[in-house]
Amino acid sequence: MRYVIGTAAAMAWLATGALSAADAQTATDPQTTAAEELLQLSGAEKSLEQVSKQMKQMFATQFAAMNVPPERRAITEKYFGQLADLVAKEMSWQSVRGEFISLYTSIYMEEEIRELIKFYKSPIGQRFVEKMPLLTERTMQISQTHMKNLIPEIQRLSQQLAEEIKASN
Repeated sequence: MRYVIGTAAAMAWLATGALSAADAQTATDPQTTAAEELLQLSGAEKSLEQVSKQMKQMFATQFAAMNVPPERRAITEKYFGQLADLVAKEMSWQSVRGEFISLYTSIYMEEEIRELIKFYKSPIGQRFVEKMPLLTERTMQISQTHMKNLIPEIQRLSQQLAEEIKASN
C-alpha cells in the first residue's frame, strides 16, 4: 500500500514544474509555439495517457496482491478507485500541458526544438513515436520489478528507524 501511494506521489511530483502552467499556455512566442509542436509530434499526450493506464493496472495488481479479506474488499476497492481517479485527473494532459511546455522551453533553445521537430517529422522519428508506448510499458515493468525487490528492504529500514526513534525517547 505504501508503495502504491509513494509511486503515485512520485509520479505527480515528477510531472510538476516551477513555472506556472498559465504562463506557458498564454505565451505566443516562437519558442513556445515550437515546444507545443514538438510535444504534439513526440506523442507526449498519448504517452501520458499510457502512463496513467499503466498506473491503474499497477494499482489493480497491488490490490490483488494484498489478499484483502472479503469484508474489507469494498472499502479497499473504493480507495484504489479514488486513488486511480486522482492520479488520472492530476496527470491529465490538460493539467500538465502548460508545465511541460515551460519545461521544454526552459531546457531547449528554440533552434534545438526546431531540430527535434525535424527529427520527429522524419521516418525514424515517427517510428520512434510508434515504439514509445511499448518502450514505456516495458520500462514500467522493469521499474515495478525493481521496486518489488526493494520493498522488503525499505520496510526493514523503516521498521529499524521506528525502533531507533522509539528507543531514543
